[in-house]
Amino acid sequence: MFGFLKFGNIKTLKVVQIIDSLDAGGGERMAVHLANILSTKLTTSALVCTRHTGILEKDLNKQVKFKCLYKKRALDFKALIRLSKFIKAHKINIIHAHSTSFFIATLLKIKYPKIKIVWHDHYGFSDNLEERPIAVLKLSSIFFNHIISVNEKLKSWALQHLLCKNVTYIQNFSLKNNNSQSISKLKLKGNAKAIKIIHIANLRPQKDHLTALKAIKKVLDKSYIVSYHLVGGYDLNSEYYKDIINFIQDNNLEDNVFIYGSQSEISNLLKQADIAILSSISEGLPVSLIEYGQAQLPVIVTDVGQCKDVVGNHAKIIDAKDDEGLSDAIKYYIENPKEATSYAIKLRKKISKEYDPEFIINKVINIYTKALKKD
Repeated sequence: MFGFLKFGNIKTLKVVQIIDSLDAGGGERMAVHLANILSTKLTTSALVCTRHTGILEKDLNKQVKFKCLYKKRALDFKALIRLSKFIKAHKINIIHAHSTSFFIATLLKIKYPKIKIVWHDHYGFSDNLEERPIAVLKLSSIFFNHIISVNEKLKSWALQHLLCKNVTYIQNFSLKNNNSQSISKLKLKGNAKAIKIIHIANLRPQKDHLTALKAIKKVLDKSYIVSYHLVGGYDLNSEYYKDIINFIQDNNLEDNVFIYGSQSEISNLLKQADIAILSSISEGLPVSLIEYGQAQLPVIVTDVGQCKDVVGNHAKIIDAKDDEGLSDAIKYYIENPKEATSYAIKLRKKISKEYDPEFIINKVINIYTKALKKD
């Protein structure tokens, strides 16, 4: 069983990233980034999405082996068989399971004990960990060889509650997309003279766009010319999306607020923006915040998750649900363009130094090689 495994050499690493979907979310983007950069370093780099594919599929390098399992339920034996065949065909010896995909990885580990599981915890509600479901995860963690946490809170939680004690905090990172087919040519809408405020986050309650909308309304009421651009996936039937649309309509913001849906590659949109915000009530370590820094934008972010550590003193940091604080920060940047530029330049330097993809990927590869050496 898996007698082909050899240990101790990076060339023996054959790694698959497993993620539920390829919709444009932070965990999904990290899975794609890892698969892409590993495809330039390892003999085999693969990615499997368990439930459905998505907009990020077109961002995958051609060298990445790809499979979608189309899993229909939590315990789907047909999907498990498809995964098993894929693992055997590509002689995978490391499963890098992201978020809730740990469960199917665990089932495979039970069948093939020699395979190693690295679980990547992207849990976005790291400020509300007392409400996190734990039973299945704790039981599965017996089979994990290593846990990667995207912030220090998640690392501490894993050490306290899970049965795998090899836990490392590793920063998220972002890669420049070299796939010309996926580079967005979308233009930000609205008044060309407006200060363009961009918000990269899927439209769900955790991201709290409603507080941002209240802040935008306050700014507009003070006669500033601004537009607010929401980039992220949404469910037309969700109450949250309906609340956003109702707020826009009730406050006559149709000419100032624009929703673009899910976008796989957002660097072009960031180039068109003047200010970037995140108004979340809880976070892990948002990839979009790193991308804001790389785009050299003045940033406003709530003090949740690892956000404050990412930006340091080089952004405006506000409390969650503080629409007044958010509106004041927007007005400060508009009224003080030199200071806004200074914030942006310093943040870009910090991100470049601390969130370098090569440095981070070497940490991940080291975790893989140590996991294999333990046999």
